[in-house]
Amino acid sequence: MINMIFFLALLALSCWLVALKMKAYFELRQADMPCLYQFKPWSECSATCWAENESMPLMKREIDETKLVLARGKSFAKCPPNIKKGLVQRAPCNLQK
Repeated sequence: MINMIFFLALLALSCWLVALKMKAYFELRQADMPCLYQFKPWSECSATCWAENESMPLMKREIDETKLVLARGKSFAKCPPNIKKGLVQRAPCNLQK
């Protein structure tokens, strides 16, 4: 008899914990979240110096897709449409002539 009561109490506690975990999961999924991302390291500069009649040397970096979290909800702006593919930042480098 005591074993049956203990079993039912343990079963009720397990069900309550599962329900609590599911509630937390769904509340987190519905929470507004901004677009979060991180860039990969900068590339090497395209030239060691800025030669006459040549375009300015540049270095570039891209989004690290493994560190991308797309925005959700209505409080934050959506991520740029090209964020997964093609979003590249460029910066001048080695500008001495």
